[in-house]
This record gives sequence, structure tokens and C-alpha cells, in this order.
Amino acid sequence: MSKYPSSKSEARASALLSKTFPIRTAQSRLIDSLPGEVCTETVGVTDLRNPDTGSAIRVYYPASKPVTKIMAWYEGEPKTIMKPVENPPGVKVFRNGLPYFGAAYVWVFVHVFNVPNYLFRFVIYPILYPFLYFSPLNHFHLPCAIRDAPPLPPKKNAKYPLVAWSHGLTGTGDEHGLLAIAMAKRGYVFALPHHSDGSSAYTDLENNTHIPYKKPVFSNYDKSFRQNQVAKRVSELNGAVDQVLKHPDLSEFVDSSNLFCGGFSFGGATAGAAASAPGKAKSRFKAAVLIDGWYHIYFPKFNIDVNLPLEIHSAATSPKIPSLFIGSEEFSKQEKLQAATVRVQKLCKPEAEVHILPGTKHGNFMEAMYWIPSYITARIGMVGDTKEDCFTTYFEYASLVFLFLEKNR
Repeated sequence: MSKYPSSKSEARASALLSKTFPIRTAQSRLIDSLPGEVCTETVGVTDLRNPDTGSAIRVYYPASKPVTKIMAWYEGEPKTIMKPVENPPGVKVFRNGLPYFGAAYVWVFVHVFNVPNYLFRFVIYPILYPFLYFSPLNHFHLPCAIRDAPPLPPKKNAKYPLVAWSHGLTGTGDEHGLLAIAMAKRGYVFALPHHSDGSSAYTDLENNTHIPYKKPVFSNYDKSFRQNQVAKRVSELNGAVDQVLKHPDLSEFVDSSNLFCGGFSFGGATAGAAASAPGKAKSRFKAAVLIDGWYHIYFPKFNIDVNLPLEIHSAATSPKIPSLFIGSEEFSKQEKLQAATVRVQKLCKPEAEVHILPGTKHGNFMEAMYWIPSYITARIGMVGDTKEDCFTTYFEYASLVFLFLEKNR
């Protein structure tokens, strides 16, 4: 179990990081400046496993600083006193390290563009690994987070709402950690499953095996391919909720009647499906947060024109709980996708809350922009040309999410 900093090398790396990657100020702006009362300065993080798939679930929750009992002499008598733990174990951004995370994304590139596997194994990865391992980002810890810190009992016998959040296509459960910390500091438990349906860049399983990214066969496209992935993702989103609700340390503090689902991109489609229910049946979730969702697949070159997921495109099963849609200007200009998104929004009951953030691209909702210097994200076109910097835009998005959850809890 690593501590923060766990070594002089990590301390030097963290110092270098603050100079090389200007992200700490941006992080504190997001975490400390969101609306709402902060209930704790400490966020606990624990990593669970889905018992059915073996995939990871990272859970963030309001926590107390860990303490330890020590014996001390006071006026000639031994007494037990509680002393704060020095250098409690921190939580790295990347659960398996940056080399694993980075290699996973390179593998997606290799797989999609049919690069021979031997080039990846014997040329690309050996060159890439040292760079990723010694990168300061590999040693960066999530702010305010302590590994397996004791949960903070809620005030006035209230319990914490639970948000289950789904990552996007090629994404991982390591992402959206800053959003989760910001919410946990304001009294939410936030569960981030790492999906094992083949849509993630690389999924590590409990038995030390892994599931790589699986791409569809476009020349003989199976229209049920992504729909089947959504079904498994929904199962894992519900599985994350179930694991938290029966966790020996967390369950007593979580309100099982106050559940929310959310997600980004393919995760937005997943959360929409999780929020759906047939007929008069009720979803287990009180409200849904759908961020720049992927509701339509359109590749005219391969004659692919498919709605996704089917549940939210049908009036019989579409979400009948409060729903928040936050979208990018980039997606709003894609005709087929925008038309599908509008149809989905109109089917939601009650009327959906909709925001399109001006000047944004899909990447404006990714926390990768906190990991990569802004001069690089701008050059590669990852984020849009907004009036404000990309961190302010992300703050606006996170604020909308928080206010929506507060309104519906």
C-alpha cells in the first residue's frame, strides 16, 4: 500500500509535476469552488470487485482522517489517546499505473488500425513503457483522497445519496475521479465501475486476466453489437450500486432510496438505458445525468445508421425520471446524432433539463485535459475554443451536475 509520498522519488516527481503539468490549481478550483456545503475535507477511496465479472469498481465517499490508538502516560497513569495517522495512504490517479493505462490506449489504436501485434509487443510498448513509468503523472495522487479512510457518519442521522457513473467508449474506471471527489466532499457516495463488456481500452479482472478493447466488424456490422454492450454495462452499473449497498463499512451510511445514475458519452447511453423502465414500472434511480451521450451510430461508408440504446428511443421504455442532458457544441452539429438526441430528450418524462455548452468539444468533458498540458490539448483539437479556459468550462459542467442532483435528492 503506497503512501503519499511513498518515497523520495515520488516526492521529487510530484514537485516536478506541479511545474511541468499546470493542473493542481485547476483541480483545486473544481474541487473547492463548486456550489454547496462541503461536509468534509477528506475523501475515502476504496476499490471493490464485481463478483459476477471480476471487474473493478472504484468508490469515493465522505471520510474522516484515519487515526490510531497509542498509549501515553498522563499524571502517572497510562491512557489511550487517538493520534492522527502520519502520511496516510494516498490514491493514485491510475489504479494500475500510467504504463498500464497508456498502453491500453495505444493497444486500441493498434487494434483499430490493424497494426501487427508483434510491433506493439516488441517495439511500441518497450519504447513507451519507460516514458510512461518515469512520467511525473504516473506518481500523481488524487487530491484530498485517502485509501480506505473511515467513512464520515452523516449529520443529523441523514444518509448519503449514491451516484453510479458509467465511463465512455475506450474509457476506464480511473476517469472522472476529480468529479467524484468534488461530489464526495459535498456528501455523495460516487461509484465508478470499470466496464468489462469490451468497450473499455483494457479491463483488468480479479483473476489477473484482462479483456482488451473489442472493435466491431464494420464490413459485416452486427447492429446488436453495441446494444449488447449497453446491456452488460447497465448490469455492471447496477452491480456497482449493489456492492456499495452491502459493503460492511459503507452500507449503513448510504440511502438506498436516493440513487442516481450518470455517465459520459457511451456512459451517457448506458445511464439512459439504466434509467429506462417498461410501462408503469419504476427505475431504481431517482434521476439520471447524461453527458454528451452517444445515442446514434452513423457510418455511411458501411451503411450503418442505428439508434443507441433502443430503450431510450421508445416511448414505452424511455426514462420517466428527471433527466439532465449536458452536451457539447461539437455533437450538436452532427446532424444524425443531434436529431436522435433531441428525440430522446422529448421522450423523457418529466421534461428533460438540457444544456449545450457553447464552443465545447466532446473532450471538454474528459478529465484527461487535467492530465495533459493545455497547450497540447489545444493543439491536437481535444477541447473546443470556448470563451473561457477549458477548466472553467469543466467547472460549469460539474456545477450543473451538482445542482441537478441537489434538486432531485
